[in-house]
Amino acid sequence: GLFLTRAMMADAGDQERFETGVDRTGLMLSILSATTKIGHVVALVPYLILQWVGFRAVPGPEGNSDASLLTLQILFIAVPGLLLALTAWVLKNYPLTAARHNEIRKALDARDAEAQA
Repeated sequence: GLFLTRAMMADAGDQERFETGVDRTGLMLSILSATTKIGHVVALVPYLILQWVGFRAVPGPEGNSDASLLTLQILFIAVPGLLLALTAWVLKNYPLTAARHNEIRKALDARDAEAQA
């Protein structure tokens, strides 16, 4: 997923440069990097929730409660599955296809060759 988002952002940077003539790829990738770091912090929230419901990674003789085990399953199975399905739905109509990106790259290469001549 991380490599895919960076590749998609680089392709979007090519499209931005094609449409505006300004290369903002570095800026776009830095925004992506910042949001990725925020995501790493948000990824710690399930551990706080598990602590609140009394889950113990190394349970004593009494074990974990049914509620804490259900919360564990929801947080680490259902929520990621739901988020992946949502991601697929959002990307289903992503307008920058491989064919469109190839057209943009050819146009940018021609523009760059013309500028150097």
